[in-house]
Amino acid sequence: ASCAAGASAAGGAGDVEEGPLRGLDRLLREGLTVDEVAAIRSSFRGAIDAHSVRVPRQAGESELDHRARVESDWMDSQDPSSEFALNLFPRGAFGLDGGGGGGNMLFDSAVESFDEVGTYRDYVWGFFMGFVLGFIMLFWLWDRSISHRQKMGILTGVAAQLCVGIVRKGLNYPA
Repeated sequence: ASCAAGASAAGGAGDVEEGPLRGLDRLLREGLTVDEVAAIRSSFRGAIDAHSVRVPRQAGESELDHRARVESDWMDSQDPSSEFALNLFPRGAFGLDGGGGGGNMLFDSAVESFDEVGTYRDYVWGFFMGFVLGFIMLFWLWDRSISHRQKMGILTGVAAQLCVGIVRKGLNYPA
């Protein structure tokens, strides 16, 4: 797996050559290894290839330079709820600064204050789903895109459904 620009394919993050990093190689600055960047490049190759039709090749631009520019443009076009951003969030990708000050949601510092806790509406919605759908909603607790409050609402809703079921059952039995 060859890197678009700036990194040696031989080893880890310490093998970064001098000069500006472009394309997905910008992730090397965030502590990812060359192998991790290659895996990301491989995973999102189809999406990046589809995006390449939106980035015309400039006169005299090499294939490697064009690919790096396409990767950079694709990264800049990702929003915080994209698969790319959600997969890199634990590694701190929301703090990335593309170096060009692109002004998009993924690389703006305002996204660093993203509220992972969620809103009270998330809690109520989670409670409703947990109460109505019951145990099936417990599978959604492992979904990373669901806020903490919504997960707490799901748990509370499932618990409330259990309590109502126990009370109903208790009222139906003669003493």
